[in-house]
Amino acid sequence: MRARVLILILVFIQGCFLAHGTGDGVDAGRRDAGGTEASDAASPTVGRDAGPVDPGPPAPPEPEPDPGPEGRPSDSPEAEDWEDPPDPGAGAPCCELGDPILITSRELGMSLQHEPPLIAWGSDGWRLAYSRFFDRGGEGMANRVVTAQLAPDGTVMSDPAIVATPLITDPMVAPLAQALRWRGGRWALVISAEHVGRNGREHYVRLYDRLLVPASDWLPLGPGVTADSAYLAHGDRWIGASGWDDGVMFRVFDERMGERVTSSIASELVTSVHVEGFASRAAALLPQLDGRGTSAQVVVLDAEGLPVGEVPLFLERQDQAAFGRVRDLAVVAVVEGGHAQVEIVDPFAMRLVGRPIELGEAFDPGLAGFGGAGAIDVAGSDKFGVAGVCWGVPGDDTGGRDGSPSQINFRLVGDDGRPLGTAVEIVSGPFRGNAVNCSVGSDGVGFLVGWWNGSELWVRRVDVPR
Repeated sequence: MRARVLILILVFIQGCFLAHGTGDGVDAGRRDAGGTEASDAASPTVGRDAGPVDPGPPAPPEPEPDPGPEGRPSDSPEAEDWEDPPDPGAGAPCCELGDPILITSRELGMSLQHEPPLIAWGSDGWRLAYSRFFDRGGEGMANRVVTAQLAPDGTVMSDPAIVATPLITDPMVAPLAQALRWRGGRWALVISAEHVGRNGREHYVRLYDRLLVPASDWLPLGPGVTADSAYLAHGDRWIGASGWDDGVMFRVFDERMGERVTSSIASELVTSVHVEGFASRAAALLPQLDGRGTSAQVVVLDAEGLPVGEVPLFLERQDQAAFGRVRDLAVVAVVEGGHAQVEIVDPFAMRLVGRPIELGEAFDPGLAGFGGAGAIDVAGSDKFGVAGVCWGVPGDDTGGRDGSPSQINFRLVGDDGRPLGTAVEIVSGPFRGNAVNCSVGSDGVGFLVGWWNGSELWVRRVDVPR
């Protein structure tokens, strides 16, 4: 009985934090019965029934073992538990699917963004980050970045919490979540804030402890069309990147020293930037550096954020691309030529591992006026040495009502890029504006796929057969 009472007390305390947060971290404000924000979204403190619950200072970080200046992920103690990739057999489905789980919907205040939610696995389960609209009591709608905590199967564990973001003076500009990572005992959240120039945004990153209590200030990553971040165990630090029309800027940051510019690469075709960490190195998926054509390449950086080389890719469509890591290798996934394709890069040997391999049909979003946001995504499982790729296949213009429905497919690939088993269908149905999108995260054992169909936000667990 005493143990049960203690558990209830702990659950109550955690629920208080998630509901109120701190004035400088996350703030759920006052909600109606449907879980939507009922206070003025422009002011995190207006409308609270009581003062914030202070959970105390952020917990000390749990840095990963430092592998040294040439260390690889395969040098970590966790590598002793790695297993051979599964072999589903010829013609067998790659994966086992859980039930689809509804997270929220337009009726509960979900914003009408094309982007799927950001998904990352941490020490206490899954975290999602996405944008929602909130009613400001007759003064219009306000967009806020929101986080939600999910159980391993995708079940919602608590009410969403609003993230307190840097002040944006333009009421027409809304903050958007760009990247969410958990490594080294810290969450890293990258957001875009105020507009800069015609298409650019100022980007910021903030570190949090496992309960999303801020462990750093908002640190600038610079202007750009997009930004990303990655963790390096060597030095217990992070590398951030932001890209704009004139190139890509890299910054090293942590909660002790803040951020500092380390290097920049000139380019004329920066449409997006993706970064992954590999213990002592980082790899960034970038456009071709001289600005010719549309092909991309992977730039490798050392732990100081300085480029040490690049690997040109065969694949070209970098604007509908995703970037992931599986063990010591980087995985590039793109929608190109009407197919989802992957290409593997070794950032230590500075070479390609084979040629691009097709995974299945994927309507090219660039040919239909579709923006391509979230058209494909990839996440790696070090334990099994596989990467999971999700991609969208838009239906016809009827949105699936009178013609072919849209769908999201998922497939496993090995560390050589070759498919393992056949693709499985995550969902089939209408997507608003045919904006089919998906995102995927890995907990090392399985995957979680998320999507936003324009009306509802869903997730579905995908397990690797063992």
